[in-house]
Amino acid sequence: MALPKEISYWLTHHITQLTHPSKPLLRLTLFILTTLLLLLAASKALFPTNPYTPHFTSPDRIDYSSSHAPNAPSTHYTPSDLHLPAPPSLGIAPESRIGKISILLNGKDELMNHALRTHEAHNRRFGYPLYILRHGLLDGGGVVGGEWNKPAYLLGVVIEEMRKPVGERLEWLFWHDADTILLNPHIPLSLFLPPSLPSTQNIHLLATADPRGLNTGAFLLRIHPWSISLLTALLAHPTFFPSAQLEYRDQSAMALVLALPPFRNHWVEVPPRWFNAYAAELGDQWTHEFPVRRGDLLVHVAGPPAQAREEGMGMWFERSEQTLEKGEWAVEVRKTSLPGEVERFWREWGEEAEERGREREGVRGEVLEVGRRVEGWLGEFGGGVSEEERGRIYEGLRGLKGRVEDEEVDAVGLREGMEELMETTTPLRLLLATHQKSLTLTRDAHALILEAERFLLDQNISRDPATALRLQEQLENMREVLAREPDDRGKIRAGMDKLREAAQEFAVRADGESGGGEGGMEGGDTADGGGGGGDRQGGEATTR
Repeated sequence: MALPKEISYWLTHHITQLTHPSKPLLRLTLFILTTLLLLLAASKALFPTNPYTPHFTSPDRIDYSSSHAPNAPSTHYTPSDLHLPAPPSLGIAPESRIGKISILLNGKDELMNHALRTHEAHNRRFGYPLYILRHGLLDGGGVVGGEWNKPAYLLGVVIEEMRKPVGERLEWLFWHDADTILLNPHIPLSLFLPPSLPSTQNIHLLATADPRGLNTGAFLLRIHPWSISLLTALLAHPTFFPSAQLEYRDQSAMALVLALPPFRNHWVEVPPRWFNAYAAELGDQWTHEFPVRRGDLLVHVAGPPAQAREEGMGMWFERSEQTLEKGEWAVEVRKTSLPGEVERFWREWGEEAEERGREREGVRGEVLEVGRRVEGWLGEFGGGVSEEERGRIYEGLRGLKGRVEDEEVDAVGLREGMEELMETTTPLRLLLATHQKSLTLTRDAHALILEAERFLLDQNISRDPATALRLQEQLENMREVLAREPDDRGKIRAGMDKLREAAQEFAVRADGESGGGEGGMEGGDTADGGGGGGDRQGGEATTR
């Protein structure tokens, strides 16, 4: 490795001083300086300044805080060529708190290099730092392969930002795949961020979807512990669910993870047009539902075959260059429909959030009532179930209470907790059903006793004392069964049947001696289908 001429001359002229015995301090100083100069020369040889060259190995972060950033990628576009005015004041978050992140593992892929260069004007204008992964993190084997480099790199950057003091870290990261082409550098990313409202403080991800599901070609992710949890769960998915069918690998896994209770209420699906519009000319027919329009931020040339992809990206490169030269696609943000659409979207989302809050309060009351009811069942019938069954019920109660106290659990989560609790209470509910049937049978038995007593009072028992005595004996027997064995439904039903038969016999005899007339005892049908029919037949016999 050749050193610059100035350094070589300086070293040749002064190297003899190192051996001079009378100058130890000078010898030490020269040794230190020589070492530093050698390190400086080596670093320049190893780390070239152009990050878009195929062998670029400089630090992953590129800062665009000024138009003369020393490590900014070189391109034929310069800020003076763009004639871009200062960003208009839209009442939105400072752009300096947003960074971009992407991946380009094949540094020789000119298409992707070109696509990344289209973002430079946007990055320079708003000062977005750019993180780029240029070597595989997971390509050397392991449980997950290289297709999971994206979430792994994201996780590393989020953690790195979280390590910084709050005032120095980024607040949001904008991920864009390398096949996205920037079209309108006038659009600030902060335009799309949720407004600073209490209902949006727990929103940490803005993503888009299409008929095939979630699309992670471009999304905004908040620098937040939630994001660390999300990406950790995403990377763990292939380990814990190795047989899961993931059509689009990490993208499909992310859709599954986002549906889980800890994550599903903390992200919002936004219109693809915002920052993930498709090149409708290239893809399947469904891409026509989300085509890029003049004035949009970027176009995502996703998924077509290699030849069509190259032709399509070439066409969009031309449009991107026309944007910078003629302003055909670059439209000042205030002249686009985006600000109004974004404002309307978040207003409607806020109204829906309020409605979800009201729904949650309604379900919360229902859940609390269910909890109280189950606690009552435990107090009354808990002794009739096993210790293991009681333990599951108590665990379900604690889980449901935790969901009620967690304000982030929505109405759906509360209902799920209530259903899980009710599944554990099956043994209790069986006991309760049996008890309720017994209560109904007991009530009917007491009603039958009262009716029999009234029947006896209304009759002249002297006409048939023996039959009247048998009726009185059945009354006493019925009272004794209810007092001693109130839960023995079989004996209660048998006693009720005998009491009805005795009453019917007495009515028939009494009517026969009196020459007719109405008599008998109606009795009552029981919840168990007890023999009310016999009483009605007896009544008919007395009136014929």
